[in-house]
Parts: sequence; C-alpha cells; structure tokens
Amino acid sequence: GEYEVYVTMSGFEPVLQRVELRDNMRISAASDAISEVVNIEIILRPRAEPALAAPGTSFAQDVPKVARDAYAKGISKIREGKSEEGIVLLREATAEFHDYFDAHLALGFEFYKLGKDNEAVVALDRARQINDRIYVVYYTFGLVMVRQQKFRAAEYAFGKAAELNDSH
Repeated sequence: GEYEVYVTMSGFEPVLQRVELRDNMRISAASDAISEVVNIEIILRPRAEPALAAPGTSFAQDVPKVARDAYAKGISKIREGKSEEGIVLLREATAEFHDYFDAHLALGFEFYKLGKDNEAVVALDRARQINDRIYVVYYTFGLVMVRQQKFRAAEYAFGKAAELNDSH
C-alpha cells in the first residue's frame, strides 16, 4: 500500500515523504507472524532561522517568529517604562504561541511589579505549567505570596526556588 511519513524536528523544515510498500513480506514459520523491515530515506533541511538554544541549554522552545517579535517589542517597551504597552505586546506573544514560557514569566513579573497580584499568579502558574524547573518562577510567586501575607505559600515557593537554584 501507499503511506505518508511526516517528520517534524525542532530546527528543521517539516518533511512529508510518500512511500509505497510492496508485497515482499515474509511469514515466520515459528509464529506465523507477518514481518517486514523497510528503510526509508528522508532528508531533513535546516530552517532558514538559526536554532535559538545555545549549547548546554536544558530548556528551549521553537517559538514562531511573530511571537518572538512581539515578545522582544514587549520587553523593550517595559524597559522604556511603558508597562501597559509592554503587557499588551507580551499578551500578543502568548496569543500567538500559547506555551511561550518567557512571555508568561515576563508577564508575571511585570504584573508583580505593578501590584496586580492576581494576574501575576495566573501568568506565573502558566509559566510553571510549561517549565517547572526554572527557579525564578517560584521566587517571583513567593514574592507575590509575601505581599499577600500568605506566608506558608511563600515559604513553599522560596523553598522550591532554593531547591532548583541553591545559590539564590
């Protein structure tokens, strides 16, 4: 029969390869099972954009360019002191790529700085769901909990942050 093999790999263009398998199957006398080994050669081509992860990176995301651009503009606006404009752009980045860790984390921290604790918790929780191995998510969450005088939650968050990065 005819089959399609679709291959996706971070940093490479997706490839669809059509293959046709003929009736060359062998039947094993021991089990009467049909078995066949087929080798398919598929050539992967690197994407035009370079991979974003540096050597030794333990977490990397293949973020669409439109989301990366919105994130970069949002961070730039925040650095210029234009928080609301930056937040709009960061939300745009998360709308383009729902699992954008850096954008959710930046939103959480910016909301914390503005005293918008409930929004900070939502953004930080989303960042934690995407990657729970980054200490700054827990540290920032701990700061929010201290401000809300939820000291047990803050203690847990700071403990988790220290567990992930004991030098902090």
